[in-house]
Amino acid sequence: MQDRTKAAIAVMLNSFTQQANTDPDLLMMAYEIALEGLSDAAIQEACKRFIQGRVPEFDVRFSPSVAQFAKEAQDRQSLMDVTERAARTPKIEHKPAPVGNLVSRQKMQALADHLAGKITADELEQIAKAAQ
Repeated sequence: MQDRTKAAIAVMLNSFTQQANTDPDLLMMAYEIALEGLSDAAIQEACKRFIQGRVPEFDVRFSPSVAQFAKEAQDRQSLMDVTERAARTPKIEHKPAPVGNLVSRQKMQALADHLAGKITADELEQIAKAAQ
């Protein structure tokens, strides 16, 4: 964990009321254990969200527990991972079919008319030849 991230945690914790008997070194060690494997960006974003009071179901009068903070940092990490994957996913382009492969509207109407019994097979063949 970078020093800047540790500083962000310290700033966050100092922005809330602390218990008098809390050992800051032990508390920071607990944070390091709980946040192992998470990116510094996710941890810093979680700090910012707690300071700004944007974490749902969090009582802003008290500092978050290590577990509460770890959960928020994990949520931030998951969101960052999804966003990164989405950015790397190739975009699907719609390519219209080549014009030569399209069946003309006239041919489709003639086929529909033939199936409905309105024109004969010979008439259908003549329309198909004429449309080429």
